[in-house]
Amino acid sequence: MDFGLMPRVGNHTRTANNGYNVVPLRRRLVELSDVLENKIRHRIEKGRLKSKAEQHMMEKNKLEFEIVKLKAKAEAEKASFEDVMAKVAKMDDEMPRFNASFTVLAIKPL
Repeated sequence: MDFGLMPRVGNHTRTANNGYNVVPLRRRLVELSDVLENKIRHRIEKGRLKSKAEQHMMEKNKLEFEIVKLKAKAEAEKASFEDVMAKVAKMDDEMPRFNASFTVLAIKPL
């Protein structure tokens, strides 16, 4: 901006900075610095988010492994349950024989 206060030399306004108006250059440097700072902040945030995503992935894998272990444990418990229930059924099948033996002994004369 030229308010007519400074004498012009060529296309530049004379100021105390070696005779040139450096305000536009400074403004541009500040803008470029802001862009670089935003770029750096963006990279840092991106890295932080990638790290967080990796942590979530590791936790998910850990939980999936625990699920597999729990499913295997549930299958083993199911097999044990079925084994015990088969023994209970077998004992139920033997019960009438005990009842019959008890009845025979109960009515048998002394």
